[in-house]
Amino acid sequence: DTTSTAPNETGASFSVDIPTIIADGSSMDEAALRELFTGGFKDQAGKLATVNANSITIPTVTYSFSNAQGAGEIILHDISLDNVASGVAATAGVGSIEVKSKDGGFTSGAMTATALDFGALLGYYGLTAPVEGSDFRVAYTGLKFDGGTLTFPQGSCTVGTIVSGQVEMKQTSVSFLQYMEATQPPAEGTPPSPEQMQIIFDYIAESIVSQRG
Repeated sequence: DTTSTAPNETGASFSVDIPTIIADGSSMDEAALRELFTGGFKDQAGKLATVNANSITIPTVTYSFSNAQGAGEIILHDISLDNVASGVAATAGVGSIEVKSKDGGFTSGAMTATALDFGALLGYYGLTAPVEGSDFRVAYTGLKFDGGTLTFPQGSCTVGTIVSGQVEMKQTSVSFLQYMEATQPPAEGTPPSPEQMQIIFDYIAESIVSQRG
């Protein structure tokens, strides 16, 4: 139930702990779901885009990390997907999120979405095969985030409730993974190349106009 990476040359390490996965009538078995959260997201994204399930429940997922600056955790509580048909969950939610580090942390309330279409979301980020056509697809019909509290050595900040209606998305020609790769400098202390900057600007420009509410 735990996936770890050994410390690399920088001394950084990362691990994931998922004690329990409860999948009722799911077309993705426990092994595939576990891989989805423990480093195999890209490999399992296609299955998530078309998954069927009565319900999928994961009580906790804990991401632990450490590097030269310190250690910390990101903990997701009470992940739930209900009545999932062809990659669309009637309801999807996370009960709360905790982020802990030496520099502070964040504790959130619940986040819930209705008619959440994993295929539309994954397509928007370029994490699955291109979707036929270029039309907008409904990513979800409603979203509610109960807010949370951000803490840091100098004080704290409260984030209020956020409520959104229907949001539609369409696929970008530049994927999120290509964008992330382009943001990495070719060598320490050197700026991105002109080709990298083009990818970065193209992704930002497209992502802005590829979603609408």
